[in-house]
Amino acid sequence: MFGFLRPTTWNREYRQAYARCCQFQHLHFGARSLPFLSYEAVLLYQHAADAGLISGPPAGTRTCCRLQTDHRSLRAQDAAVGQYCAAVGLLLAGIKLDDDVRDDGSWMARWIRWGLRKPLRRAGALFRSLDSRFEDHVDGYITQHLALEKTGEAVDLDRYAQPTAEAFGYVFGLMPANYGLESQRPLFNEVGRHVGAAIIAFDCAVDWNRDRRRSRFNPLPDLPATEDALTKSRYHLARAAEGCLTAFGGRSRSGWLLNSALERIPLQLPTITWKTRLQRWGLARDPRYVTARIDCCDCGLLECCTGVGAEGGAECCAAGNAADLGCCTCDGCFICPDVWLCGGTKERRERNQPKPES
Repeated sequence: MFGFLRPTTWNREYRQAYARCCQFQHLHFGARSLPFLSYEAVLLYQHAADAGLISGPPAGTRTCCRLQTDHRSLRAQDAAVGQYCAAVGLLLAGIKLDDDVRDDGSWMARWIRWGLRKPLRRAGALFRSLDSRFEDHVDGYITQHLALEKTGEAVDLDRYAQPTAEAFGYVFGLMPANYGLESQRPLFNEVGRHVGAAIIAFDCAVDWNRDRRRSRFNPLPDLPATEDALTKSRYHLARAAEGCLTAFGGRSRSGWLLNSALERIPLQLPTITWKTRLQRWGLARDPRYVTARIDCCDCGLLECCTGVGAEGGAECCAAGNAADLGCCTCDGCFICPDVWLCGGTKERRERNQPKPES
């Protein structure tokens, strides 16, 4: 699940929300919990901002907290929502660690879980204060999920994903119900269900080869079925994004994030080689990554362009869509959706090079 909702590109607004969630997690659950800062928690924070539950990160919020905390944040307008979102990240981390211990008896997972025992207890206490039966609900969803794995029979992917989808819907819907926005609970619940179903479909696809080698349960009967699972994952993310955009309009933060995450899901599983493994581990450069070669000041967002010239490449703007998408920071390289925007050959990097007729 980790990294599933990571957007393709990070604009300044998203970086601020991410840094804000990082600060709240640091304040409430300690620095040792920060490696488990969840993209799902950031989505929930963005969704709360869209719904008007909070106004989003305060003006001037840094795009990286640099492990610094500010206790004045505990009195900010987004303090309660930030704490809840951070607790959701700890909840997901705890479930994942329990799953690793149960499946593999992983000593690493045991050690990490022991190190996070106090933050996990604090997160559990927060959820119980909002719903006294919270643990019963979550344990029930986990039990249903495990029961499907123990049947030894073929299980339809939709049925297999249902407990996780319901769990995400319950956790997402619990926040507006307790922070003064009960009318938005159905939408939060729907988005959570689609996110949970998308995660399960994606995990079943990408883990199929490993599950087969280790004789683990996987509802997908064969390799061709992984393509259907990836398609289903994309479908659920698209439905979640559609719900956000319909409810909050074209500038919805959560709708943008879901659509951006959707773009990262391939149509089929890539062939795994030693080269692709090295690229995944960051030890080799992915050929899809290209350096930006466009003067980002062309888009009119001059505040995004400090120190960046036509050949700078550290930041770029979505030319032609600046009013809708803002300035995207890409740290010098990113998987470029349009080679005519970001280069590829020397000729294509020239600013005045015309784009050919398609």
